Amino acid sequence: MKEGYKLTLLSKAVLGAVFTGLFVTLANLVYDYVYRDITNYAFSEIINVPSLIFFSMLTLLVAGVIYFVVKKLLGSDVWYMLFFVTLTVVGLFIHLGTTMPNGAPISTNAHGLTIGVFLITGLAAAFVVPYMARHSSVWSST
Repeated sequence: MKEGYKLTLLSKAVLGAVFTGLFVTLANLVYDYVYRDITNYAFSEIINVPSLIFFSMLTLLVAGVIYFVVKKLLGSDVWYMLFFVTLTVVGLFIHLGTTMPNGAPISTNAHGLTIGVFLITGLAAAFVVPYMARHSSVWSST
């Protein structure tokens, strides 16, 4: 006897975000590999495979919870999307103004690598998480 589980808004939001996180993690890892191969950028003390996996999954998991809260309170995906697009743009501007702890500017290669990862993750959080939450049949068998 198979008992069905009724998906709630929270479970759709979180599971959709986790599913999105898997693809975003792969996209970030591919971007990291291709970017480093093209630019011969080898600095990897901060941005490496484990940090990309952790950053991608954790960010999208949090995005799923935020999606649930915004959808529950405001009832619209538009506010959530505007929030994450704004957060991504503001984050990029803040990132471009950052320096190393010793005050030296961050290298152009480091900016290129982190901006790409930031854009992939931010845009997926803004647009793919709501899509996956609304279309649970993409990742669910029910």
